[in-house]
Amino acid sequence: MPGDSLFLQYGAIGAIALLALIAVRIQFTRAVRAEEELAKLNELVRNQYITTLTQATTAIADMLQVLRDMRLWYGQDSGRQQGPRRKRH
Repeated sequence: MPGDSLFLQYGAIGAIALLALIAVRIQFTRAVRAEEELAKLNELVRNQYITTLTQATTAIADMLQVLRDMRLWYGQDSGRQQGPRRKRH
C-alpha cells in the first residue's frame, strides 16, 4: 500500500495505524458485498411479491365472476340486496 513506510517509521503506533487501515478496508469490502447481496435479495422478493399479487388478483376476479354468475342464475341481477317484500292488499 502507498504510504506503508510512513506508518512503519513510527514504530508500534505506525503498525497499529496500518493494521487499523487494513481492517477498515476489509470491512468496507465486506459492506459492499453485503449491499450487493441485499440488492439481489430485494429483487428476488419483489419478483415473488408481484407473482403472488398477480395470482391473488386473478383468484379474486374468478371468485367475483362466480358470484355474478350465481346472482344471474338465481335472478338477482341488480347487484343490490333486496329488502323484505310488502304484502299487497
